[in-house]
Amino acid sequence: MFIVMPFLALIYLYVWSALVKSSLVVIASSFHWFWIIDGKQPHERTYALACGKLSGTVFEISRAYMFFWPEYEGKSSWEKGFINNKKGCDANLVSLGFELLWPSMEPAYSMEIRPGFISVSLYPGPTREVNAASMIDFIIRQRKVSDDQRDNFDEALGLFYELNATDSGYIGQGRVSLYWTDAKAAEQVIIECNFMREDEPCTCDQKWINDGIGSTVSI
Repeated sequence: MFIVMPFLALIYLYVWSALVKSSLVVIASSFHWFWIIDGKQPHERTYALACGKLSGTVFEISRAYMFFWPEYEGKSSWEKGFINNKKGCDANLVSLGFELLWPSMEPAYSMEIRPGFISVSLYPGPTREVNAASMIDFIIRQRKVSDDQRDNFDEALGLFYELNATDSGYIGQGRVSLYWTDAKAAEQVIIECNFMREDEPCTCDQKWINDGIGSTVSI
């Protein structure tokens, strides 16, 4: 028993790993086939417009900027029947994401992280009880930044910071660095950089509440 069980566990892990890798290959191949099936490069195609409402504001954007589909109210993309959700400019969006390249602001056509790549996500705006200051405070506390660590201030950036925060919601995550504005600032923003290695960040995410469009913005 002491010999067979570990051996069976190893076989299980090997088979599971092979199945996962095979699935990833099929998915990747499907995306690749989707891009080349008509013999055209992404920038040569004609794209439809995606449309929907966020906090009462209507958004219309070319699908050239969108690697994934917009999320409308109703069933999530992980649930059966989500394709039957109401769509169009009169339908409420749960989220709207698009990808572009900086500084040209042209479509990225993929999720490949490379120099100049920017991924933007829009979400419905917060309620009256949840403003920018409380959102930032929640993120800071979630990243286990103590009250004593909140006094670090970078004069050049004009931002408070903590370089060695942690992500309590993700096991195995490297260190997290946070930068945020003063609670009394007219425009409040928080920037979160995740490190898989110590020398450079893997990704940086900037969040703020845009009152003009009534949405939370994440870049």
